This record gives sequence, C-alpha cells and structure tokens, in this order.
Amino acid sequence: MKEDAENGRCDWVSVEGNPVPCDISGEGPTLVLVHGGWADHRIWHEVRPHLQKHFTVFAFTLSGFGPWDWSDDAFGLNPHTEDLIKIIDHLGVPVHLAGWSYSGHALLAAAAARPDRVLSVSHYEPSLGYLLGSSAEDLRALESANIGLAPTEELFKNGDAEAGIRVGLEYLFGMRPRGFSDFSQYIQRVFLNNAHTIPKHIYAPNPTPLNSQLLSQITCPVALLSGSETHSIFKRSVETVTSMKSDVRTPKIPGAGHGWPVQKPNEFANEILKFVNSVK
Repeated sequence: MKEDAENGRCDWVSVEGNPVPCDISGEGPTLVLVHGGWADHRIWHEVRPHLQKHFTVFAFTLSGFGPWDWSDDAFGLNPHTEDLIKIIDHLGVPVHLAGWSYSGHALLAAAAARPDRVLSVSHYEPSLGYLLGSSAEDLRALESANIGLAPTEELFKNGDAEAGIRVGLEYLFGMRPRGFSDFSQYIQRVFLNNAHTIPKHIYAPNPTPLNSQLLSQITCPVALLSGSETHSIFKRSVETVTSMKSDVRTPKIPGAGHGWPVQKPNEFANEILKFVNSVK
C-alpha cells in the first residue's frame, strides 16, 4: 500500500500485467465499488468506513480516470466494462457490485457476462442516456441534460476545465451556485483531478447497448436506486432498464439528488448494506 500526500490512500493491484489504482479494506464478503464519471476510486473515501465493517471493500479506478498515467488510451463504456470483468476475474471469488451514475452500464453488463461470480448488483442512478429513445419523455430528458451541461462543455472549450467540473456538478447534484465548495477539500480534489476526462466523456463512442436478451443473463438480484429530487435523465434510465428486466428492484430515496452518495455517504452505505443483507 502507498500513501500519497497529494492523492490520498492508494493500493495497487496488477491485473493482467497492468497496474490498477484501488483501495482495499475491511473483512467479509467482497464488495466491489465502481465510481461514476469525473471521479475515481477515492470518491468512496467517506462511504468506505461504513461498509468495511461488513465487507472486504475493493474500490478501484476505471482506466483513464484519476491523476495517474495510463498506458492504454481506450476510454468508454465498453472498455470500462472490460475493466470490471477483469477485476472480477482477478479477485477469483463471488462478489457484490455497487456503483453510481456512469458505471451503471458496466455493472449490468459485467453481471451478465459473469453470472456465476456476481452475487448482487446495487447501483444509484445509472446514467444511460444512450438507451433513451424517441418518445417525448425521453427527448425532454435528453434536452434538459444537454442544456444543463452546456456550460461545462463551454468552459472546457475555453480552457477552464476545473470551472467546468464545478459548474457541471452543481447542476447534476442540484446544488446552489458555488455549492461545490461545500464538499471537503479531499472530495473537491478528487473531482478536480478528473477534469481532464470531460472531453473523453463527450467524444466516447456509445457502447454495445444493453437489451432484454443481455439483461436476462443476469441471475443475481439487482437494485437500481434513485432519488426523488433527481434529473429526469436518471429517472428515465432506471425506467428503461426495468422495461427490459422486470424483476429489478427500484428503491426511491426521499429528498435525494444525483449527488447523494457523496452528500450523504452514510445513508448511501446503509442502503447498500440493507440490500445486500436482503439477498443473502
């Protein structure tokens, strides 16, 4: 294990000969935590202590994220799904998967690819805009998200990626203007360390889409959580998945927005624990 004064706690594992930054802590059944966009494994800094009392928590960084150098330039939901599958294979034991936002596709696709290794999937507000269709409701959700995130893209194009991250997260999380400063310095740094991923997200190709046949290969219980105060694109993402896989649980979190896992980390951890305990 290495401690980096600037970047925080970071373990490293070698997966197929490639170093992967991660954090491993706790004892018990293995729980793999997968971060969302504009973040890395350190985003679970305030969630992990609540979960490591019950699990061996394995939080890792998807390729291309964080302040580390990556030898592979591949970025997108297909390569990130492969990242997760490789981690599952590397661990060599049955695992529970939990994640947030961008990683929703990867968790579901990996659970379909490794049904014998995945015990449960719990995910907060998957971001699956590429799955939304041409219905009026879907088009409104996509338009709202595009308008809301336009200032982030503009700030990046003007050379201020860090301001773009701040403004983008304030929109996504439903925060007050300049509310980014409400986060701890540590969490702010994690987000700002990932400002360089803005264009990667913008230009990443769409993945092999989730569909009913693929999702039918998932044999474990699945919960897709969402907040009552979130954006329509996340609500429609959950509804689209449940239209293809009817046995998905969909707990609603009163008063929560998209930033709930970092704004209320103990509540997020408790919901994950409650779901995993219910499927044992």
